[in-house]
This record gives sequence, C-alpha cells and structure tokens, in this order.
Amino acid sequence: MSRMLRRSAIVVVAAYVNIAVAGSSAAQAPATFDELQPLSFLAGSCWKGTFAGRAVTDEHCFEWIMGGRFLRDHHVVRGDSVPYEGETTYAWDAAQKRITYWYIALPGFYSHGNVEHADHALIFHDNLVTSTQRHLLTTWRRSGPDAYTVRVEEISNGKSKELWSMVMHRSSSVGRPPG
Repeated sequence: MSRMLRRSAIVVVAAYVNIAVAGSSAAQAPATFDELQPLSFLAGSCWKGTFAGRAVTDEHCFEWIMGGRFLRDHHVVRGDSVPYEGETTYAWDAAQKRITYWYIALPGFYSHGNVEHADHALIFHDNLVTSTQRHLLTTWRRSGPDAYTVRVEEISNGKSKELWSMVMHRSSSVGRPPG
C-alpha cells in the first residue's frame, strides 16, 4: 500500500471515529445545566446555619460535578459530641422529567426523592430509609442573594408536623466542609 493511500485511510478512519463518538455522546448526554438550573444559586458555595436554641451548625458545600450534569452537596453537622455528615447527588431524571437526588449519611442510612421548583422555592419530597421509612417534605426558600430558609416537615397519615427550620447563609466559596 502506498504511503499516500495509507495516510488517506488513516484520515478517513479518524474522521469516522470522531463522527461516531460525537454522535453517541450527544445521544447519551444525561442532564444539562438548564435542567438543574433551579439549584444553580447553591453551586460553588458553602452555606451554614445554626439550629434554634442549640450551638449546633449545619454546613453544606455545593459543587458541580461531571461537567455540570450533576450537583454534589457535602454537609457536616457540628456541635454535637460527634460530627455528623452526609452527601447528596442531584441529577436530572429524563424519564420522570424532574430533578432527583440520592442522599447517603455517615451513620449508614440513606434517602432519595425529587425536587420541584414551585412558588419561588425548592420543594424536596423525601423518602428517608432507616429501620422504618419516613416521608419528609423540605422547603428551601431564598431570602436574598446570600441566604435561604429551610423548613423540614414529616408527613404521617396525611398530616404535616414541622420538625425544624433554620436560615442558611453563604459562608464561603467552593470547597467542602472539613470532616
């Protein structure tokens, strides 16, 4: 095979591979930044709040991962005898057409659910899995560019009971709270 023919063959194969890769990645791209946009104000910052009547803080640090297709939230609760921590990953569920998440916690339990953006708030429908399953409804409502209010309710037998609430303030830029 002549040198010119080999070069032409290599160029054709390289072009074919580039087209195939570009086509497959476009067809399989999971989420885009637009689909997770309701969570975007959190990204790149840590947010810290204090539980009412206690010297206990909760700090969440959010960062985009996988090219902005997912949002990670690592949080640490400090002030009790042993720090408690967990991590949430948010993603776009294309089949359900909504934001979904999975939370894992150091003590070994987990939760999963979905997030809706309604009435200028993020509303989390959560299934907490421990020895018994619990259903929580959590609302995050912005209260300025550097703060949001968290309200956590437990739903049982069709009735809602507030468990706690706090105001989260932007505490720092990108990073994870030290564990």
